[in-house]
Amino acid sequence: MTEPEKIPAVGEIWSHFDLGEATKVITILAAFAYATGAIAINTYLHGLGIVDFSFAKPKLLLTGIVVLFTYLLLASPAFFVAWSMATRHEQTVRRLSSLGHIAILFVGSLMLLLSASIFSCFQTHPSMGQSTVWQVWRITNPGGSVSKRLLASLLVTLAVYLPVLIAAVSVYVAARLFDRETAERPAPQISLRRFSLVMAVAVFVVATIGYICVFTNTFYSVIPQEFGGGQPYFENVVVGKDDLCQLQQLGIPFVSGQSNVTLPLPVLHETDTLVAVWLNDMSKGGWNFVVAVLDKKVITATKIVAKPDSPFPPRLLAQACKD
Repeated sequence: MTEPEKIPAVGEIWSHFDLGEATKVITILAAFAYATGAIAINTYLHGLGIVDFSFAKPKLLLTGIVVLFTYLLLASPAFFVAWSMATRHEQTVRRLSSLGHIAILFVGSLMLLLSASIFSCFQTHPSMGQSTVWQVWRITNPGGSVSKRLLASLLVTLAVYLPVLIAAVSVYVAARLFDRETAERPAPQISLRRFSLVMAVAVFVVATIGYICVFTNTFYSVIPQEFGGGQPYFENVVVGKDDLCQLQQLGIPFVSGQSNVTLPLPVLHETDTLVAVWLNDMSKGGWNFVVAVLDKKVITATKIVAKPDSPFPPRLLAQACKD
């Protein structure tokens, strides 16, 4: 008769858990997410012509987590396949335990990316900050054509996924070179194989940064602020009487009858010193977005507008100063 299996005590279980190692891993992951968020947000602001070097922001971490999550979601299937194909006959054989699950994840992630692209391309116009979508629109000129909008959606999907494909190829090359480095007799300290391995890793890093930039220029401005995105929110701004003239000359639209209260302005970015708002300059015909940066020193009060009358940015209205 066999003795019942002894259940380990709680103290024995926790003895195998190294809190210090877990803390190090969490710190490294948080640093990666923070750096990713810094790259993403500064890429977005650069496209708007805004410079902001204030990095002490919790939003950077949240944005980085969102971007890295989408990257892993899209890239993991391709990386698994590349890693599996990078095999040396009779020496290193890699097999995926569940190719069907990988295929489902691959198709599902592509469908999610295509759906997001379709959502962006079937709007009245792309959001400001979606520079990738705007460039595709200039090429395809979709207008009201459903087929052209579908083509634009496919091109946007390809633009976002291209860095992932490049990174997957670099994973394949790096795995093959690493196998040769470990399986064959040691190579000289400086060799063509080791140089190629370093270059493959460098291409992977560059492709990953490229994905961060392309994803940011495509979808960041449509992700809600509470999820780490940059979707504009509307607010009325009250300015002092002494600063009213310069804002009127700049073209900031004000509420009729309330000369120092602006119309609801879509806020693209806000810091402790400035507020960047989004306006539409119709002087050249069609949609021509411009960014106006307001110094917070001229702002005396603001009011968030949860549901503006129009979801579109107000028109730029340059006018003479009113006495």
